[in-house]
Amino acid sequence: YWFRDELGVTSRADAQDNKRATWLAEAVRRENWKAVRFAPERDHNLPDDKWQVELYDLAADPGETRNVLDKNPSKAAELVALMRSSWRDTFARTPFGARLTLPRLAVPGQAFTVTATLDNGSARPWTTASLGLRAPAGWTVVSTSPTT
Repeated sequence: YWFRDELGVTSRADAQDNKRATWLAEAVRRENWKAVRFAPERDHNLPDDKWQVELYDLAADPGETRNVLDKNPSKAAELVALMRSSWRDTFARTPFGARLTLPRLAVPGQAFTVTATLDNGSARPWTTASLGLRAPAGWTVVSTSPTT
């Protein structure tokens, strides 16, 4: 199962995807079949008849150039049902990127702590990752651990 929900795409990518690159899209493969469906609105709960569905026989057409939906409607319906059952409203993700923890209000003259965490949710270790902190003039920044 695969799901796409992107707003920022290039015009070239959008043209390649028949002007649907910013539409919600999902796909699933089973054996030699692949179904893809596109929602014209950013709503995963649209009724099935609002989605555009494509079906490909990967054994005969590995490049996915011929939509065979009209010749195989029952296979398409089976795979659309599989897509619907595969959807999850939320899913656990490995954190990625910088997270900051800080007080809602900094009071002049009172110390406070800002914690910056860099999470590597990728498959490879980072070798040159770094974080920087710039404080306003007159502020003092003190490390609280050996790794900061």
